[in-house]
Amino acid sequence: MQVVSNNYFVLLVSTVGNGVISSDSEYSSSSSSSTDSHDFTAESEDLETLCEKALDAAIQYVPQYGWSRAALEAACSAKNLPPGLHSLAMPRGGIDLVTHFFESRNHLLAEELARWRAEDSGSGTSSSQTVPPNSFGFKAPPPFATKAETDAFLRRAIQYRLRLIEEVLPYWPQAMGLLSLPPNVPAAIALEAQLVDEIWAQAGDRSVDMNWYAKRLGLAYVYKLTELFFIQDKSPDHADSWAFLDRRITDLRCMKEAKVKRKLNRDI
Repeated sequence: MQVVSNNYFVLLVSTVGNGVISSDSEYSSSSSSSTDSHDFTAESEDLETLCEKALDAAIQYVPQYGWSRAALEAACSAKNLPPGLHSLAMPRGGIDLVTHFFESRNHLLAEELARWRAEDSGSGTSSSQTVPPNSFGFKAPPPFATKAETDAFLRRAIQYRLRLIEEVLPYWPQAMGLLSLPPNVPAAIALEAQLVDEIWAQAGDRSVDMNWYAKRLGLAYVYKLTELFFIQDKSPDHADSWAFLDRRITDLRCMKEAKVKRKLNRDI
């Protein structure tokens, strides 16, 4: 997978001022609480697995404690995980819980997109170009046969990804606020880039020139705009959000076609 320069995604990060930032969301970890010593046998889970389990469990406590260490502490207590694990799993505070949630949902997206394409029968065209597996280990499928199929896939993928934040939707503005803090912007950019790259890879994108960057930047712009609309949408089943998404996908296609038309005019 190509590495996306941060410069191409600096416009993706929107400053969200209506979220409540928890007290442990400082730019960097100011202190670490002492961790009780525990003996881990060969049969016990390794530390990384324990941290992942604790962070997963902490998501259900976000409504009560927000994106904070308190949520992880509650999860550790409920799951009988080692005391003090929160200082290892969340050394930077609430932002570590946010980035864990974001990346885990990107992984769910990757799995779902790979399943969709595996179920496709004859919707894509073959390609002789060798494409390596993406960051989640899924091999990119061939491109779709038509632009309409590609646009439908992009819409479906973005809609699925947005639905993955429904479980924490009332508290997502707070998470966006944490991601917009200056020290957290690089992580936010990387996660957004990972998201849109996964969608385009599973759409069968074979770009190797500047179009590779343009497609991902354009889709990231569509995703971010729709996300901001989504968190404020009160319509039944977010119908207004999906209509908004349709319009943005159409805008993206129109911009692409206008660019091609201008190029043809210059060549004449």
